[in-house]
Amino acid sequence: MIWVSGCTEVEKSTGVEQSYDDVKKVAWDYLNEQRWGENAKDSNHAVVKKIIVNDNYELIDSRFEGTEAWSVSFVDKDNVLVGTPTILVDRKTKKVIGYMPGE
Repeated sequence: MIWVSGCTEVEKSTGVEQSYDDVKKVAWDYLNEQRWGENAKDSNHAVVKKIIVNDNYELIDSRFEGTEAWSVSFVDKDNVLVGTPTILVDRKTKKVIGYMPGE
């Protein structure tokens, strides 16, 4: 089980709070396309973080390793056996570039 809190991130350079609704939607749509969304609460419970992509993720294209991306994690529904995968979204194109399988 993954514990997550909060749904926004503050950009320190500008002081502007962002909800990342567009990034959450891209990740949520991908979850549903892959039929992984049934264990997750809706995208309103997603948490977006900026990360550096490493080899812990299953990448669609290995050229993304070492780049910055959005990591979108979802809160699992109660009593699920397998956690919802974390989805990686490219910061420039806002397209899914990989995922980390749920535990």
